[in-house]
Amino acid sequence: MPIVCSGDLFDRVLNDKCFQIGIETSTEVAIMRAPRMGAASTTIFNGTALWVTGGHDSTALDTTELLTMPMVAALSLSENGTNLPKLKQGPTLPMKMAYHCLEMVNSNVAILYGGTELTVDSPAYRHVWTTDNLGNLDKEPEVVFQSLNDNSNLWQPQAFMKQGHAFHACGVLQLRPKEFVVVAAGGEDEIEVSTDNVEFLGIVEHDNNVVVVRNEWKEGPRLPTTLMGASSATTEDRSTLFIAGGLVTYSPLYSSTAIYSLRCSMTGFCWWTRDAIELKITRDTPVALIVPSKTKVAESKYFGKYVYHGIRKVNSQDCTDPTGS
Repeated sequence: MPIVCSGDLFDRVLNDKCFQIGIETSTEVAIMRAPRMGAASTTIFNGTALWVTGGHDSTALDTTELLTMPMVAALSLSENGTNLPKLKQGPTLPMKMAYHCLEMVNSNVAILYGGTELTVDSPAYRHVWTTDNLGNLDKEPEVVFQSLNDNSNLWQPQAFMKQGHAFHACGVLQLRPKEFVVVAAGGEDEIEVSTDNVEFLGIVEHDNNVVVVRNEWKEGPRLPTTLMGASSATTEDRSTLFIAGGLVTYSPLYSSTAIYSLRCSMTGFCWWTRDAIELKITRDTPVALIVPSKTKVAESKYFGKYVYHGIRKVNSQDCTDPTGS
């Protein structure tokens, strides 16, 4: 079942709990070390742990936290689940950041990109980093995480994006066997203006989960509208990136109910489509998850088997191989 951690309850009151989302109810499963909003997270160690990074309380954070599935399993066996475990401390980020992206390229390598420090003189970041050794199952996740925290060379800088992105949608698509493209879509740019800009970074996987990152980001097909604070989710086969909700910055500003999808052909032709089905209510900075089509989770049909029904093309562009090869 999905797990969601922390966030803003209302009026900047931060939630310090992690919840496991069930079919009918949600259950508290853990406590954050530092409550935060605007964090980025991903599952690591082959899906056995959740890594929560950055975000902000009153200021941007560079701390990270780890929730392992054994911690959740132990809670389910405890008396009424009253003794909530606290997340483990993770390695420090290379910069303080919120509203950034963290994605797994493969089972071993993560990529961290974009975000903002939320200060007057700190525009949206163009920075990009990768880190590896996240598929190591020879030791307990906590042990591996401690070794990562002690590694001064944990974060390896990569090519800057062409423009800054914060509050952006993101994901990793697979174009061909062992060829991937990292996506940064929309968000807020370096002059704090909402953008429809989309950028791609090509990555090639070699043996033993080692990857080679291209040295330049490429422009992708623009979003159908300027959009920031949308949530994104990628299908398990990495053929499609969905983004939902967000703020559309036309006058007047409004929250969106639209769902868009990005696909790329093996020849490098990429396009956006808008689903005929929309969210029931407007949402900005929501959380979106891919769930199996047979799982009865609220609004799962928008990201399940029904997503291909009634789509219409709203924008397309020949990207001439977004991997840059």
